[in-house]
Amino acid sequence: MTHPSPPAIIAERYEVLRKIGEGSFGEVYEVYDHNMRQTSALKLLKRTSKNIWEEAQILQSVAGEHVLQVRNADLVLGQPYIVTAVATHGTIAEQITPNVGVRVEKAVRWGRQSCQGVARLHDLGLLHRDLKPENIFLDDRGDALIGDLGLSQLQNSGGYAEAGGSPPTMAPEVAAGFTNNTRECYTARSDVFSLGASLYWMLAGSPALPSMSVQAIAFTHVPDIWNPAPHLPKALRDLVNRAVHFDASQRPSSPANLDASLASLKRMKRAWNRIPPHSGHQDCFEGEKSGSTSVSVCVSDIAGGASSVIDVHHRTSGRKLKEHCRQVPSSEIGPKLRSIFRNV
Repeated sequence: MTHPSPPAIIAERYEVLRKIGEGSFGEVYEVYDHNMRQTSALKLLKRTSKNIWEEAQILQSVAGEHVLQVRNADLVLGQPYIVTAVATHGTIAEQITPNVGVRVEKAVRWGRQSCQGVARLHDLGLLHRDLKPENIFLDDRGDALIGDLGLSQLQNSGGYAEAGGSPPTMAPEVAAGFTNNTRECYTARSDVFSLGASLYWMLAGSPALPSMSVQAIAFTHVPDIWNPAPHLPKALRDLVNRAVHFDASQRPSSPANLDASLASLKRMKRAWNRIPPHSGHQDCFEGEKSGSTSVSVCVSDIAGGASSVIDVHHRTSGRKLKEHCRQVPSSEIGPKLRSIFRNV
């Protein structure tokens, strides 16, 4: 279906310069605001809400660290729109190397900042309803900013909003709401799931729920993050798994609670990160320890993939740590790697 082009001037003040994006919920344009004499991003939304006027007023009051600045939110010819600062430093999605992810320390920092931004929305009674790496922007300092607030919606008196979101980071109870046509099923813990799923994506280099229909998500438990990311410390693994728990009651109760739990994590004696695999290897990891040389752990398959060889060596000299090098059945690779990460 072809959507009509927007007018050259929107709401008698925003001159459309170019289209910069489109999604299932709206189209985004770079505009020049003739009233404020500045360039902004304007998103024309495809949905309407019974609370659109109240939400617009609240969105304009959202301000502070880790939230993309909202400059205006209103209706034009009955269609809602939201105006924000232009994010010129990209999104977290653009920083994720497929099947590698980002450095653990950076992912935790961005995860915490995202929680703090969403907590600001929750304090105002709003639920974001579409949290994912491509909606988390970066500023000129490399800090995370929660953006794309066009789907944000006020909670009702019971703490619910209408179902919303994108499949790769959608909570199962929200998917069930879409499937069962239960309109108001989205809660604060649904936002927590999406925050956890975004953190999962950063750490694993792949979404927790890849290429899955909404109907399937309603019945799917997210795999243990140790499966795609065996280098994570146990405490971080346990927290991410809890954040994306199928049972909403088992998740952290709020973004602020998830932030506090991330803040309390202790560093391992050696910080491990996945790196792009070297030639001939399936997986490579690098461990850094203050005052010590970096160590590389590389995995290669043999015997048609039935077995794996783990090679552990000092990164600079190439000297092998023979006591940790081994050949193991591929089915046992995860536990063996985690043992090495704990003990090297």
